[in-house]
Amino acid sequence: MWPWGHLAFGYLCYSVLARLRRGRAPAALPVVVLALATQLPDLVDKPLAWSFEVFTTGYGVAHSLFLAVPLVLVAGLVAAAVDHDELGWAFGVGYLSHLLGDVLFGLAFGVEDPFGRVVWPLSDPSGYSRDYGFVERVAYYLEAFLVQLADGDLGVYVPLYLVLFTVVFGLWIADGVPPLGALYERLVTSEEN
Repeated sequence: MWPWGHLAFGYLCYSVLARLRRGRAPAALPVVVLALATQLPDLVDKPLAWSFEVFTTGYGVAHSLFLAVPLVLVAGLVAAAVDHDELGWAFGVGYLSHLLGDVLFGLAFGVEDPFGRVVWPLSDPSGYSRDYGFVERVAYYLEAFLVQLADGDLGVYVPLYLVLFTVVFGLWIADGVPPLGALYERLVTSEEN
């Protein structure tokens, strides 16, 4: 899943949870924490695999439930201790939605062992067929994606993303475009003073 897919899926999960838990749309700061948490597993594992060859794929320790669950619990406890429990919820939903998104994406597209992506070191998914550095691997995946689009080979991938982004964009607008809405209100308030 691309970074923007993880962000959209995480936002969808968090917005729904915020409405169920608190009866209102997500606030600005938790959305920033959520956005960072949705990217964290890839920000750790991809460089470790692609640049330093610590893992055979981009699914290593940061994608493992054996790290994720304790990390999310600690983040929640720390956030609650400083009276910002919503930040803990945002971090947890962001991080865990990333892992869930990778598994669901793997299931949708026939990856051999999609659950293996989240149980490192019990499973180490097959290594890459070609060796690239970090920048080369990102370029390789982006080029493959653009070639698919240009060839009209949309399959399920593009329609799935379009539905996700359309739903999330509508939800984000309904939520007041956090954190941009809060930033705009601050700018307007400071200009009035």
